Amino acid sequence: MLAFTAGYFVNSWPKQTQVCNTHARERPPAKIAAEQGENVAANINKSKPNLSKIQTQNKNQTLPISELAGHLSSLISSDPTVLSFSQTASVYTFVANLPESQLLGLLQYFSSTNFNHNSTEFSALFSRYAELNPTKAIDFALTEIDDESTKTGYLATGLDALGMQDPIAAYDYFLQLNHALPS
Repeated sequence: MLAFTAGYFVNSWPKQTQVCNTHARERPPAKIAAEQGENVAANINKSKPNLSKIQTQNKNQTLPISELAGHLSSLISSDPTVLSFSQTASVYTFVANLPESQLLGLLQYFSSTNFNHNSTEFSALFSRYAELNPTKAIDFALTEIDDESTKTGYLATGLDALGMQDPIAAYDYFLQLNHALPS
């Protein structure tokens, strides 16, 4: 029924609408992709924050955790519930370039401060840490997060990341957690 209905609407379009498709076929796909690629690259470079100093220092691991935390917090607006796309991209780009040791240090830093105030930073850091080392992320959530509902959310993130790498291990870990955690 759905295919018939879709065919009805496609075949009932005016011929002017269908002309656009023939124009697209006249231009080689490689030319279209090249034009779009140039436009996308230009837009990305315009909106990209200048993180070269931080990224260079991240590779050398010379910045203290408190300075990294301050930079991460500065990427987030005063109201983290209304982050723009470019702000979100900047946060995740920054977090993606951090080594595992700095991720853990920042997680410990933000979990020791006002957790609710820093939840956006903490979520980005925890998600990346879970991608790199899901079992350590799960253990971190178990030991460092006190609030049970928050802990459950981060455990789910860790188990999801582990499931992407090793589904059987994730299932075994889930069974262990299910017996260890109170209902």
